[in-house]
Amino acid sequence: MNIVHFATNDFGGAGLATVKMHNALIKINVNSYLIVKNKKSENQYILEFDKKFFLKKIHRRMKRFFNISKPYKTNKYYFPLSNNQSINNLKTSKLLKLLPYEPDILIFHWISGFINYKTIFEIQTATKAKIFIMMQDNEPLTGGCHYPWECKKYQNLCTNCPALKINKKLAEINFVSKKKYINLFKPVLLSGSKQDIEKAGKSALYKNQHIERFNAIVDKEVFFYKEKKGFKYPLKILFAAVNINEKRKGFQYLKDALDILSKKYNYNDIEVSIASKTESEIKLSFPTKMLGFLPNDKALAMAISNSDCFVNCSIEDSGPYILYLALMSGRAIVSFDVGCARNVIEHKVNGYIAKNEDPVDLARGMEFILKNHSKLPFMNEKSRRKAVENHSEEIATKQLIKIFNKYIGR
Repeated sequence: MNIVHFATNDFGGAGLATVKMHNALIKINVNSYLIVKNKKSENQYILEFDKKFFLKKIHRRMKRFFNISKPYKTNKYYFPLSNNQSINNLKTSKLLKLLPYEPDILIFHWISGFINYKTIFEIQTATKAKIFIMMQDNEPLTGGCHYPWECKKYQNLCTNCPALKINKKLAEINFVSKKKYINLFKPVLLSGSKQDIEKAGKSALYKNQHIERFNAIVDKEVFFYKEKKGFKYPLKILFAAVNINEKRKGFQYLKDALDILSKKYNYNDIEVSIASKTESEIKLSFPTKMLGFLPNDKALAMAISNSDCFVNCSIEDSGPYILYLALMSGRAIVSFDVGCARNVIEHKVNGYIAKNEDPVDLARGMEFILKNHSKLPFMNEKSRRKAVENHSEEIATKQLIKIFNKYIGR
């Protein structure tokens, strides 16, 4: 089986998730290459489409310095695309020359600013390979935004887009273009989130296409299980977000939930560790450790293993992927009912699923862990077992290959 992945980057959250899948497939002797727009790694099986990344960085900084604005003003919370999806922004022939072999399967991951659906159609026409679209956020379902929030226009047609402050027709143009090419190359949509599968089934773009759920892949050796036989105060909570000021990460809800708990528990009963690029000092109702940005899996695995409980307060997310890492590390998890929370948490068994955007219920979830601290070893073991049985490389890659074989007739 010959597989080629496409992604904008081999770094960052979405990029690293793509690299993990790519590497896991190579481990089971599947031919796999990844083509990216921007490359930082030294991986020989990752090919860079445009090697002028350094020059592009200088160009972007010059544009910011001289205040050269984008042609479309956007609402940043939707993380919308700013380009016209109906127009090619690269030469397909140049991309085809990078293909290392005749592919059976082409997987398009997070491709914003790199490849659009017109280009995908041209690649598919040239190669005759089966197309899979990896849903790492909600952009595949929409006319451009990655996080639609309460907007449901993707279920029909993205008209009068709330993400765009001017030229609101752009989202509709993108949506119509996507629909045209999706109906031509007929992709299979892949998602690891039960919530996103539900959204996709209601979307105008994918409700008539094949949709498959796959299990996220996690290296069980890197994200190891550190057994904790007894509980000692304080309850060690870990929260992680690259930017805690980003609205969708919901940090204010965690802050409010801890304020609620501070009225019932002593100051030293809970300790909060925050992994983030945010450098400003944060004052919470309990002792707080700022871990800074954790640059690699080893540092992240260590931070998770040193905690008792991982708390996710994202309010708009397809993941976050770190929930799978916490699960593999064998930790209790408290999370809003968002993204992949239902995939990893068995409510009141290995964690707690709180009502979305409800700090009272989030506090209730952390209190559930605190009150049941004697059961933490059981919760931890349950998390680890669930992760190994569903998300370890050997199990999850076999499930993925089974999905691929279903569509290429093997």
